[in-house]
Amino acid sequence: MNRYKKQILIPVLAGLMLAVFPSRSQQLIPGSRKEWILPDCTRVVVYKAETPGDVNNACYYLPANLRISEKNGKPEFSFMSWDSDDDGHIDGAIMHLLLTWGLTEVQEARTLGLMRQKGDSLLYLAGAPMMSARQGNVAFKIVSDTQTGDVLNQSLRSQGSPPLSPGEKMALSFFFSPGNAAVMEDALLHTEKLKGIKFQLSFMLNEAFPGQPYLLEGDFQEWINKSGWKK
Repeated sequence: MNRYKKQILIPVLAGLMLAVFPSRSQQLIPGSRKEWILPDCTRVVVYKAETPGDVNNACYYLPANLRISEKNGKPEFSFMSWDSDDDGHIDGAIMHLLLTWGLTEVQEARTLGLMRQKGDSLLYLAGAPMMSARQGNVAFKIVSDTQTGDVLNQSLRSQGSPPLSPGEKMALSFFFSPGNAAVMEDALLHTEKLKGIKFQLSFMLNEAFPGQPYLLEGDFQEWINKSGWKK
């Protein structure tokens, strides 16, 4: 193929791709906000998106369902303590977990059903809007006024980048001193001591609502109860 034909073909192909795969606006329509609580208590907030030349059938959900991720049906969570001197006292512990967010297939189906209840059968979920993480230490926080919450904050050693789209994962690693390890292990075994501990991610919604942060929160006690963790 000569150079002249290439110059013609490239813009033609680009035009065909735009026709088949039109770009989707993520400029959400403020007055279109809908909010539901699903049967599993997950809060879902949905907005329609402005689509030029269209009837605005595309909808986006704001970040939802923060949780410990699973692999092959098992929570990606581990806690290990040790007794170096075999004297019955915990000498330290480590804890690792992966966080993710996003609606499951079942949750998406339920949300779509709620969206279409009023007869608008053309509505569809296009996913979550584009986001970025907030800068500094506000992107991720452990919020609690309990002793166990203080232990978690003191013991956090590393954290990955906040997940910016559904299904992405964020790693958290903790190293516990002897005293903190004993407190943490006791709380994992008696999860009522985890009550009130919240893990929070804070995003910027970019095109959707420029300059406005959005907070996503998960309940650590609930996560551990669901994980079925045992020593």
